[in-house]
Amino acid sequence: MHESSGAERSAESPAFDWFAKDSREGLRTRYRPRSRIYSVFFAVVPWINVALLAFAYVLFMRSASLIPGQPVELPAEPFHDGLRSSLVLVAKAGHAAPAPATASAAREDDGAVVEPIGLVVFFDDSEYDLSQAHRISTLRNALAETMQARGETEVLLYLDRAAPHEDAMRLTDLLRGAGATRVCYVVRSR
Repeated sequence: MHESSGAERSAESPAFDWFAKDSREGLRTRYRPRSRIYSVFFAVVPWINVALLAFAYVLFMRSASLIPGQPVELPAEPFHDGLRSSLVLVAKAGHAAPAPATASAAREDDGAVVEPIGLVVFFDDSEYDLSQAHRISTLRNALAETMQARGETEVLLYLDRAAPHEDAMRLTDLLRGAGATRVCYVVRSR
């Protein structure tokens, strides 16, 4: 038989073999073998996280950027000096409208709530005190009948400088509900 030296014998012994193996095949991998899905799974997870975060951001920002109000479309053409219309309304600040909690709001035929407006409007030689809810529907009906009879949908509106902006916007909404397509605002002092 073949005799080997002591150095060779120690190199072939099982204890030496355990220390001599490189780290990839050492004790760690003996008890915890490598995952076969490691490269595919962990390469895709960060991209899935980025996609989910981007989706959540877009979804949240879309709802957060919607602010309630009345949007106003500005015309593409430059502003003109005025408007020629036979439909003229004069609105001045009147009695302050009651607070919405204590307001005696009326209901329209379709069930819509009509809140009082703190303006007094003059139209066709008639005075409409819009702090009274029933006068709002009376003005809307008179405007609709006049617009239909004259075939005009453009209104010239003289506003009192002291009229609150909220009341002016609600009056504009009333004009739109009556059928007006264009409103020319003229702001005057009392």
